[in-house]
Amino acid sequence: MNSSSRDLAQAVSGVRESDRDLFTAEDAARFFAKSAGKPYQPANGSEGDMFMRRWCADCRADAAHRGDPDSADGCPIIAATMALDPDDPDYPAEWQYSPRGQPICTAFEAKDGTTGGRLSPGKTK
Repeated sequence: MNSSSRDLAQAVSGVRESDRDLFTAEDAARFFAKSAGKPYQPANGSEGDMFMRRWCADCRADAAHRGDPDSADGCPIIAATMALDPDDPDYPAEWQYSPRGQPICTAFEAKDGTTGGRLSPGKTK
């Protein structure tokens, strides 16, 4: 992990944004840094599962659905990213590549609500 990743401020819920990285810092910089701000869609189910475990699993937007999948609505961003192509104008802008080349969700909010903050591309709270 490079020094800029180690020096990131703590993200919402006390988790550093770099702890949510899917790719090594070197691979992200080499392959995806030029994609900063562009829509992110997982390449396959395994990558999607890794992304959702890092971002969605402790986000408030999907907490009710995780608690009761049969009677609670889930995060509309998750549903839209699975149903739409990234080139679709309705594809959620919240799933995108950060300036570091890592996939992020800019709508992430800690499920415990202690920070109430949101991550923006390349920044942490």
